[in-house]
Amino acid sequence: ANVLVSGDLMVKLADFGLSIRGGTSTERTGSPLYTAPEVLIGREYDCGVDIWSFGCMLYELYYDRVPFMADVFEELCDKVCSQNVFFDLTIPEDMLTFIGNCFVRNPKKRPNAAKL
Repeated sequence: ANVLVSGDLMVKLADFGLSIRGGTSTERTGSPLYTAPEVLIGREYDCGVDIWSFGCMLYELYYDRVPFMADVFEELCDKVCSQNVFFDLTIPEDMLTFIGNCFVRNPKKRPNAAKL
């Protein structure tokens, strides 16, 4: 996710031309630390991957670290595709639920923005 902040502190999310509208893709784009499992493993994906990336961004804003970290790409893919995101007990329950819903691995079951 590309987050822009204006001079009057208005926050905007930007994509810089990598988005897909109403279709699907299999192209690997974006920062791997914020990338949904289906993209990392080369499966077809749609705009639902943005929900995963949004969850990564919110997680990092709360914890000051990314949800998955690895030294090599293959290890990162393995973690993103198989490990649960760690939430400690300091996070409020409503925030845990909101961010946790972004990390649904099955893209068909991952909520869209309206359902979040």
